Amino acid sequence: MAEGLSIRATGRLLDVDKDTVNHWLPVLGPHCQHVMHYFFRNLHLHECQLDELLDELWTCISKKGPN
Repeated sequence: MAEGLSIRATGRLLDVDKDTVNHWLPVLGPHCQHVMHYFFRNLHLHECQLDELLDELWTCISKKGPN
C-alpha cells in the first residue's frame, strides 16, 4: 500500500482477502512508525536527492494552470 496500491490490489498481490488487509493496517502502521523512528534518527546527510520532490511540486503547480 505504500506504493499507492488499493486495499483490494494489496490483497490480490498477497493472495489474501481485503478484510485481512484491513485487519493488519492498524497493527502494522504503528510498528512501521517505530521502525522509522529507530532508523531515521540523527542522520547527518551531506547530499539529498530531490528529483521526486521536484516532480511532485511541478505536478501540483501545473494542475493549478495559468493562475
